[in-house]
Amino acid sequence: MTDRRLIAVVAAVFSLVVFGTDAAIGATAQRDLSAYAGPAQSFTVTINLEIPIGTFVAAVEDQPPPDWLVTNISDGGSWDTLTGKVKWGPFFDPSIPNAIAYDVTPPAGPTDDGCFAGNVTIDTLSEPIEGDQCTPQPVPAATASAPAPAILIMLLPAGILIARRTRTRNL
Repeated sequence: MTDRRLIAVVAAVFSLVVFGTDAAIGATAQRDLSAYAGPAQSFTVTINLEIPIGTFVAAVEDQPPPDWLVTNISDGGSWDTLTGKVKWGPFFDPSIPNAIAYDVTPPAGPTDDGCFAGNVTIDTLSEPIEGDQCTPQPVPAATASAPAPAILIMLLPAGILIARRTRTRNL
């Protein structure tokens, strides 16, 4: 165990003994994926933190979908290749940030899902990150060679009418 992590564990246990578990009640972390633009388009994932007064130590982990490229991690965070998670902390009061962020780039081809999972730990108590969990699925566009079925249904009566008029004139 590194010195930094040992200090964090000792501090968290101390905080739990002195302040009890009330410090973590009311803690929230909200993920924002609204900047998602589609496959192969880099965008920023922001996690807004609301940490209650009296918190001694906080840490955050967030796991993007597999095979998504992670860059530009804010606030001293790091990429853990073993777990596939972005990790921040420990942050000690009063240096706990209000928001943390990182950039991700989804693969160019279709992906199974764009879902994220993570948690915020406040003085040894963990809660899941709330807010956006998955990126919106793109709506496939109709191509010129294959119009949408609704358009074909609307044009069908006009096509029958044109075919009947053409046949009667040729007789």
